[in-house]
Amino acid sequence: MTLKKIFRNNRILVVIIASLLLSTYSVFSCIPTFDPSTPNYFNATQDELFSYKLNVTCENPEHLPLKFQSTAHDENVSFDSFNMSSDGLIYFTPVNNDLTKNNATYGFYIVVEDSAKDANLKYVTFHINNVNDPPNITNIYPLQNETTNISGTVKEAQTITLNATVTDPDLLTYLKDNISVYWYVNEGEDNSTINYTTTIITDTNISNISAKYTPTYTSAINGSPTLYNITLIVIDSGNLSANYTWIINVTNENREPLLSKNFSNITLFEDTLSENILNLDDFFYDLDIDDYPLSYSVVFLNGSSSNFDITITKVNDTIHNLSIRPLNNYAGNTTIIQFIANDSFNTTYSNNISLLVLPVNDPPVIQDIPDQTAFPGVLFTLQVIATDIDSPSLNYSNNHTELFMISSTGLISFTPEMSQIGNYTIEINVTDGINVSTAIFNLEIRNNTIPYVEPISDKNVTEGTYAEFNVTGVDIDDFWLNFSSNYGFLSFMRTGNKTGKFFFNATQEVIDSLFNSHTNDNVSTIVRINVTDSKNATNSTTFNLTIFNVFYNPNIQPLPDMIIRVNKSFQYDVVASDNDNYPGYQDYVFIDNTTLFDINPLSGRINFTPSFTGSEMINITVNDSSGLYNSSIFNLTIIANTPPYFTDYPTELICYKGYPCVYDVNATDLTNDIFNFSNNHTEIFIIDPYTGLINFTPNSSMIGDYIINLTVRDDELYTNITFNLSIRPANTAPYFLPPIEDYPEWLNISEDFATTIIAFAYDDENDSLNFSVAFNTNETVFNITNYNNSKNTALINFTPNATQVGSHSVNITVSDGSLNTTTMINFSVSHTNHPPAITYYNSTILDKNISFNTTIINMNETETLLIIINITDKDIPYFNDNITYLWYINNSINKTTQSSNSTSDSLIFYTDYFSAGVYNITASVVDTYNATANITFTVNVSNVNRMPVFGIFILDYQNFTTYEKNHTTVINKSLMLEKYSGNYYQNGTMLTSAINFKEDAYMAYSNFSWIADSPDRTNIIISVANSYNPINFTNYISIENNSVINLTPKKYLRINSTLLTNNSNTSPALFNITIKYQIANITINQNSVVDWIYLDNYFSDPDNDVLRYNVSGNTNITIEFNETTRRVTLMPNQDFVGTETIFFTATDEQFNITSNNISITVNESEPETNERIIYINSGGATQ
Repeated sequence: MTLKKIFRNNRILVVIIASLLLSTYSVFSCIPTFDPSTPNYFNATQDELFSYKLNVTCENPEHLPLKFQSTAHDENVSFDSFNMSSDGLIYFTPVNNDLTKNNATYGFYIVVEDSAKDANLKYVTFHINNVNDPPNITNIYPLQNETTNISGTVKEAQTITLNATVTDPDLLTYLKDNISVYWYVNEGEDNSTINYTTTIITDTNISNISAKYTPTYTSAINGSPTLYNITLIVIDSGNLSANYTWIINVTNENREPLLSKNFSNITLFEDTLSENILNLDDFFYDLDIDDYPLSYSVVFLNGSSSNFDITITKVNDTIHNLSIRPLNNYAGNTTIIQFIANDSFNTTYSNNISLLVLPVNDPPVIQDIPDQTAFPGVLFTLQVIATDIDSPSLNYSNNHTELFMISSTGLISFTPEMSQIGNYTIEINVTDGINVSTAIFNLEIRNNTIPYVEPISDKNVTEGTYAEFNVTGVDIDDFWLNFSSNYGFLSFMRTGNKTGKFFFNATQEVIDSLFNSHTNDNVSTIVRINVTDSKNATNSTTFNLTIFNVFYNPNIQPLPDMIIRVNKSFQYDVVASDNDNYPGYQDYVFIDNTTLFDINPLSGRINFTPSFTGSEMINITVNDSSGLYNSSIFNLTIIANTPPYFTDYPTELICYKGYPCVYDVNATDLTNDIFNFSNNHTEIFIIDPYTGLINFTPNSSMIGDYIINLTVRDDELYTNITFNLSIRPANTAPYFLPPIEDYPEWLNISEDFATTIIAFAYDDENDSLNFSVAFNTNETVFNITNYNNSKNTALINFTPNATQVGSHSVNITVSDGSLNTTTMINFSVSHTNHPPAITYYNSTILDKNISFNTTIINMNETETLLIIINITDKDIPYFNDNITYLWYINNSINKTTQSSNSTSDSLIFYTDYFSAGVYNITASVVDTYNATANITFTVNVSNVNRMPVFGIFILDYQNFTTYEKNHTTVINKSLMLEKYSGNYYQNGTMLTSAINFKEDAYMAYSNFSWIADSPDRTNIIISVANSYNPINFTNYISIENNSVINLTPKKYLRINSTLLTNNSNTSPALFNITIKYQIANITINQNSVVDWIYLDNYFSDPDNDVLRYNVSGNTNITIEFNETTRRVTLMPNQDFVGTETIFFTATDEQFNITSNNISITVNESEPETNERIIYINSGGATQ
């Protein structure tokens, strides 16, 4: 049987056939034989080369060579990577795929055949040992941006999905590798913000991983975008791993502020300030702790905001106090408001809040009344003006009712008598029935003598002339005098304070006004001249005025000789005038001496149609009512119609192409008929039909000779003439089309912006053109060239600079070499604003002289920071650009500096012991056109802790400002004497309000001192008194500086400071007063319980830190401190009698301070009862 047949059959058949072969071979055969050492079982390792040389013998050399084959690749085996050469060398490298089948074990036959086709076979088994492969991460989404390396952006509390595929060749092997998945946020494992799923596809080596990353509301640190590294790590069973990191940009997702509780309606009083009535932070809160502090505003839903002054005062980030004052006497309940909380991103509105303003009665308001002067015999009037917002009904009254009684409307009106001359203090009272207001003024009744006018003689005036006369007044009181008359036609001009003159023109209108009608008679009248002094005392004088009438001839305009046509209507208006006319009256008529027509006697119109020809001299006369007349004579000729005829016309006209051709043709008509002109060859020109002007510019198509026929025509007849027109060729000047001055670019030329104008020029002869510019100002702004070497296109291309801003005038010329066309263009270069730029900044902590060139600054409380910025602005040297520096601290304006040319500004940032925190200081530089440059400095102010204080109370200038003072004042942070007329008072005092020590029985004064400056001849005396109540203080005692007060301790203390000087140019100065006090010794009874002192009355912390207390020195007395009530309780041990000395220690966790030593004495007492003694006191020393 052959090898071919063996491989054709399945494994069982092969075995059977092989057995037959072994049992039936012939004596001449040499079946190949496997060396007995060839193993049946082989181990190979994944990814490592395996080799083995099979050893087979054949006794018959004639049957060589041997040929090897296997069934490893049979479909029942599928050992894909197995390889064997035909000479029996097995060499192959197992791959991962070999591990995925048959538990990585393969059994198959190796067959060897000699050249005689004799064969042998051997069954072998190969097992593939696994080598662990690391996992891989592929199909990553989203990928990193190549520029920013950022994989994606997500808002706080929003979700971003991250996808990846994990592959591991070992997943499909018989070992079934296990993959562990881990997620890390910024290198820390995080299962709170990462939710992920892993989908394993069992038929492959792929695991799909999908994760959802949801940052919290505080992930965007300080509300700014923050980068997070999201790392995926996968680890297989052999601890081989792969990882990938997404860089996620988390941006702020702001949540709206919340309204924690509703506001109640607010009740106010009219015109009354309600100060710090509530803290808005008690009603709103913000879930986003990294947001900016809340800010507040108010909105009016109805009513008027002008009725209220609403102030929101920020004390700190958690206290925003509300103060409201109703304005403008407003009262009512019609106003509804809402408060708005703003966290710099979102706003939240409160509930509706009604503002109820209760009315408060206002007193009447009397307008100021200056002192008054009245005169006997002269009516005195004065209107007292009073208003009351609450009551329209007011009652008036006055003193000195012997002079006058004020009316119910506030009018004072009376005429003083001579017996009332003198000075009076007038008191005006105005009441609305509840409140009374008073106004006081001085009334002087002063004697006044009536002025008079010196006599004026009678006056005679002729019509048509100018007349004037002088007047002189006399007043022994020497008051200013005013003059008037009883006639309006008399004008007055003052020549002195008691003199003047009246003047007028004696016209017909004046005569008629005196006669109350038109008259040609003479007129006489009585003229009264009035004189009034400045106090309204009046007198007058009279004289007789006569105006003599004058008669005037009528006037007629001269009439010209006239030629008119027969059988054609003729109309003419004769014009006349007469000075004796007056409005509505004509004192003349027209008369003619001809039978041709009848002139209208009133209007002077001639209107007729002649029926025959001829000539006549005609006289037109104008007669007035007084018999005076005037006339005009003219010759009237009536002729038959004649045609119009030319008086000026060309016999030959030569014109040239491109040049204006002008001729003014004239004609006339003897009968003065209207005529017009016309012509043939209207394709060449059209004569003006009314003026006869020929005006045109020939073009190339018109070159040639023409016979021109001109016609002049009236309504019936016409006349013709002809002339020769010759149009000849000629060089014409080039021109721009469209006109270069019409290009819109001239209207929009700006500094630092390129302007390009491409202008097209034309030449009828198609000549090559060149272009040039000539500026009418000193500076050449641009040049002009031929565009792209074109012979008829001009290019203007320029970018004006700052020195060229303004108006310019340029002549632009286009030339064909012989003829030019020049156009003057006026244009302006507008200024382009350049924003300022911050070029340098520096910060210096002045206390340490430490400088920074960064925008992040670290400093301590109480230190002072100087920030300097330098800027550049291109517009400052040329345009004096106005620069405004705005400095903001945490978005609130802190400082404003305006300058026209300053390129530097600075801010001094002060801190105190309560300034710890982060401050954003922004410098905003704004120019005239609101272009800005900004820089923000982040200033971290670290807390500086101060040591607690025991038993010290200090008064300084801030306290001094609130105390009762007499001839003293606070200047330069000290108490000093006041000045009067430039000199210091000799003495002055300041008395404090009651200082409450909250203790008496257990408090002892230890020291009293002050800091002062007492120059030569000055002194300060301090005296004190104390009391068990805040009202009754007696027996002040003087004390020395830095001494003990010899007073029995009491709860309240007042201090009187007396400042003295014997030098009016010098004052002593008191800067502060310090009172030191301590805990007094105490004696208690045996076996008693004593509720003793409040330690907070003695200890305090300038930083408002909460203090913790310890006690030392007690052995037989239990001393307890209640953290809630802050009170100390004494409990002696059973039956203890004696004295122990203790002291207290207060700590703010950094610094300690101790009290004085206190002796506690326990006296023996009756044993019947235990007693508990309670002393009532609270708080620390206050005013």
